[in-house]
Amino acid sequence: YKHSLKYDLFDEPAHGACSLVNIKFLKKIGGYNEEFDRQDGYYLWYSILSRKKRICHINKFLFYYRKHQNNISKQKNKILLTRLKIINFQLEELGITHIKNRAVILRNISNHQENNALKTLSNLCEPIKIYSRNEAGTEYKTFSPCTLFADACVADAKDAVIFNKLVAQENFNEIKIYLKHWSKNYDELQAVLNNPNVKPLGELSKNLAIPSNILLNILTKKEISTSQINKLNASIALLEKPYLDVELAVVASFKNLITLSQKKYSSKK
Repeated sequence: YKHSLKYDLFDEPAHGACSLVNIKFLKKIGGYNEEFDRQDGYYLWYSILSRKKRICHINKFLFYYRKHQNNISKQKNKILLTRLKIINFQLEELGITHIKNRAVILRNISNHQENNALKTLSNLCEPIKIYSRNEAGTEYKTFSPCTLFADACVADAKDAVIFNKLVAQENFNEIKIYLKHWSKNYDELQAVLNNPNVKPLGELSKNLAIPSNILLNILTKKEISTSQINKLNASIALLEKPYLDVELAVVASFKNLITLSQKKYSSKK
């Protein structure tokens, strides 16, 4: 494996097939983490670098890597998602418990009632770029009521990343599964909608369910009408604005689906 010095070592980890690690040190840092089904070498590499251990690099090709259609290395989207999960895991180890506390925040928002619709929204929304927990400034405070929906959301929202990829690939069968699920979001949220912490999310949930249902009908029937386009544009316009310091991360893909549907399917009035 030949390393390019123009990259940071954290961004370009050594390939596990041509790495030698002291076994005592490997055991000391806990070895490989079996929680990750890919990129486990990246997690190990990160663990070694974060402990500032001496690393030696032999700048020669030491082995051959057979390439084929099903190489895990070709699944770039899954690799990046796993790396994000690894980084979050490392942050948890450092005491930044934003992922661990997510479930707690969602339970607090719903007054300790389990609600899948709320969890679905958190997997689709990302904090707006100017989000700050403190209205008076950006200085981080450890105190929080733990009922802020934005604190339960993260950049690169999991379901949004997958859905956006599916739309780019025009994988309509998988897209319909997500749309069917989201079309029921507002109905499923009703169980906790009277809660004052959840109520402000009602509009977001409703405006997610409406275009999801319309797009699902379009993709299922393979036809699109002017009336549907108008309703979609109206709902998407509402989704483009932030809700409670978050933004829905699939809006652009909804727009792309409208465009694709207009190109692929017959139009009716």
